[in-house]
Amino acid sequence: MKPFSRTQIVRGYEVDASRTTPLPVMLSFLEQLRWEWIADPAWGLAEGIHHGHFFVVRQQILEMVERPRFGDALTITGALEKVGRSLVHVRHILSIDGRHVGHARVQGVWLGPDRKLARIPPLARQIGREQGASLGPMSICGADEDAILHGDSERSFLDAPRHLYRARGLELTPPRALDVPISAAVKVRPSDCDVFNHVNASQYLRYFDDARIALGHTGMLQRVGLYYPAEALSGDELTIRIQPNGDELYGVLERDGTLLCGAVLGTIPTRTDR
Repeated sequence: MKPFSRTQIVRGYEVDASRTTPLPVMLSFLEQLRWEWIADPAWGLAEGIHHGHFFVVRQQILEMVERPRFGDALTITGALEKVGRSLVHVRHILSIDGRHVGHARVQGVWLGPDRKLARIPPLARQIGREQGASLGPMSICGADEDAILHGDSERSFLDAPRHLYRARGLELTPPRALDVPISAAVKVRPSDCDVFNHVNASQYLRYFDDARIALGHTGMLQRVGLYYPAEALSGDELTIRIQPNGDELYGVLERDGTLLCGAVLGTIPTRTDR
């Protein structure tokens, strides 16, 4: 079976002050593709969803070599790289006008109505074996150097600057702990939660992004890696710790000392940072 693919137009309310699409929104785009994928009867998963089963993200790593702008037609593709008993590995490619602008690897686990690990249906496992065997090496070409191409486009989001990055790869390992003082506090709002009644996977990156900017860490996110060992719920009071690690930032988000999310945040300077 061929990889699952959709094309969507980037909308005005999905871009930020850089006039390009921030990475938390990109994670939401990837999740929407996977939801449509799961709903397709050909994959043998929809019946499980109707009976209370669902996938949750355990780890995801995303790299962009160009951030989409308002009006871009963004094509998102997903393929099953490997499927185990309860764990699935998904490969994503993101393209604009035929050129690859981003890629991602996502690990998800299949849970039953009791929120415990469940066996992935046989059809999906078979498709995963077939797709995984047909996939070649995963790589993406970026710009020769990080650049923001302005021209006359600085004046309006209708013709925004292009943000081009060097490809750095998806070899990121999110931290499991940080021995630094608490950097920020967050209380989970009901609007942070999704249809499964827990904090959505993309929302954790928004927490980290807000915290690092508030702490004076400038620049734009170019690639991120996130690990989710446990879930956060509405009303939870969370703490965030952030620590520089070379050219990147490490972050952990905890509830009463329990790790809920570890993150690696890779940034590049904005024009005003240079």
